[in-house]
Amino acid sequence: MQTWHPRAVQELAQNAQIVINGVNGAPGATGTTGTDGVNSAENGTGQPGQNGSYSWLNGCKCATPGTSGANAVSGGGPGEQGGNGIAAPSFSLTAHDYNGSLLIVSQGGVGGPGGPGGPGGSGDAGGAAGVNSKQCINSGSCFYQNGGNGGNAANGGPGGPAGSGGDGGPIYIYFYGSQPAQVVALSSGGLPGTSGTGGLPGTPGQGGVNETPPGQKTTYAPSGTPGIQPGGGNPGNTGNTGTILFQQLTS
Repeated sequence: MQTWHPRAVQELAQNAQIVINGVNGAPGATGTTGTDGVNSAENGTGQPGQNGSYSWLNGCKCATPGTSGANAVSGGGPGEQGGNGIAAPSFSLTAHDYNGSLLIVSQGGVGGPGGPGGPGGSGDAGGAAGVNSKQCINSGSCFYQNGGNGGNAANGGPGGPAGSGGDGGPIYIYFYGSQPAQVVALSSGGLPGTSGTGGLPGTPGQGGVNETPPGQKTTYAPSGTPGIQPGGGNPGNTGNTGTILFQQLTS
């Protein structure tokens, strides 16, 4: 028995007199969204530095740097697997005489696409640097402070696996006398679904504002580490070819 590629069978089905299809698989759900990092005074994340001061009695009190932004709490969840295509139902045909051409096509349902991975959580911004007293900077008692680094982003979730195609259904042709040459029967497995794409990474937090010397442009501390977009899910399998039987009847 000749084996046909599922895509070729799909094209032939457009001109077939009888088409039997299985049900397509459902698409997989998208993965959950990662949780962003949120700055808080309690955890000391993303807090501005304290400003410096000068007094004749106590001298210089230097400013402090900003603290780093909160890292993302979690990455994106994986996409769910696409549903498998359903096998095509069986089909049988019995006739004393077959007049004219007859093309019968059976094909299993297409596998559902895998769900995309969820986006990763984002990092929060770093805190701004405290500002020193100009007198303390000029005297060399204090130095310009830096803002806090941005919080790190989390990775996106991996894409979900694709669903496999359903099996082609069996076709039974019963006839009297000679086998009808003008009757053609094809049964093919359904195509697999497409793999889910990896989720986008979160956004790294921006670095806090550095203490800027007079007359210079504003600068920032480094942003957080970016996340990655992982690969897609595993591919599915093509469904199996169904049985085709031509059976002669004697009475």
